[in-house]
Amino acid sequence: MYDLVVHYIIQVSSTISYKSAMVFIIVDKSFSMGIWCKKMISGLTSQLKSKRIPYEIVYNAKDVAPDTRYAYLVGADATWAKYSISVCNKRGIHPILLSFREYVSITDKTFSQVCTDIVGSMVELVAALNNTGHKRLALYGINRQSISDMSLLAGYLATADEASKKNIFYNEGNFEKCFRDFLEGDSEIDGVICANDFLGVSLARHLKENNPDRLNRIAIISNTDLQITRLYSDVLIIVKYHTSEYGKAAVMLMKTLQKNTYLSSITMSFKWDCSPVYEIFGKNKWDVAPLTDYSTTLLPEKDVFYSDQELSEMMMVEQLLFESDETDRIIIKELLAGASYEEIAERHYLAINTVKYHVKKMLGVCGFEKKKELVQLLQTYIPD
Repeated sequence: MYDLVVHYIIQVSSTISYKSAMVFIIVDKSFSMGIWCKKMISGLTSQLKSKRIPYEIVYNAKDVAPDTRYAYLVGADATWAKYSISVCNKRGIHPILLSFREYVSITDKTFSQVCTDIVGSMVELVAALNNTGHKRLALYGINRQSISDMSLLAGYLATADEASKKNIFYNEGNFEKCFRDFLEGDSEIDGVICANDFLGVSLARHLKENNPDRLNRIAIISNTDLQITRLYSDVLIIVKYHTSEYGKAAVMLMKTLQKNTYLSSITMSFKWDCSPVYEIFGKNKWDVAPLTDYSTTLLPEKDVFYSDQELSEMMMVEQLLFESDETDRIIIKELLAGASYEEIAERHYLAINTVKYHVKKMLGVCGFEKKKELVQLLQTYIPD
């Protein structure tokens, strides 16, 4: 089960009640290309629709209508978050940040947030690894530009032992270099916490190709439970984020602020579900250890994380799997086996034009023109 912690910061303020007809969702354009962003926005918009709250998505805080009272911010870059919060504050808009990680002391401006309790989650995860026999740990694929990853780093440094604190591997927009750094590092590492799912898949793939014996000796922790991650469930341990709950919490947070105007800000934080670590290694759950103006800033031109070709290809596969229905998945399996359109149609009682239509749709998702390109991509990232 997950834990939800709510913090209220109370400040005497006006008793005027604000209720905006329109809620704006401000999205970091660099972050918008990722599946995490799509899942976050999907959960949020679904809740807004269910509550009949109108919304509009924009990519800069300055594009929000001047009479707006509340706006959601969805992004991962620290500079972008500071800028957006500051612009909102100046215009009398209360920003509500949504992130799978925790925004810790990024600004002295007022904002609320729905996030992950990184330190609390890391305490549980490190303890779970230690209690299942994994003593020399590593943090893999940290992106210095991402406030999300820097929060993850802070949680790890506050929790890991001295030997494990030395095993931090950074991603500077090159997954292969990050892997080479890992190979050249501490050979005693037996547990790796990856910054995200794509890095977990990348590490598992490269170890399988270059050092399969070491892969069998290491517990690799992934998170957020993407479709592509599930294909590597034999070598990855997936801790869960409870993605669907973030949108519910965000709408509840806004309504609480609307009804209680004396509240200055609210933080709602979720802990990871680390139970899969114990399930994999057959241990009982342990007792929890005690927890020990930016608007003029230039926005980053590009987040280096998204510049890696391997990442782009994995994100493409994830998007394809995310949008696939049962027929798509049957066709994918047959394409991997080398089947022709005619063979697929005959085996599954489909019209040839139906098979071609589904393949054409997949090509569109990936931006390809030829079936050969699609098959090559699938063969690279979908295990046998």
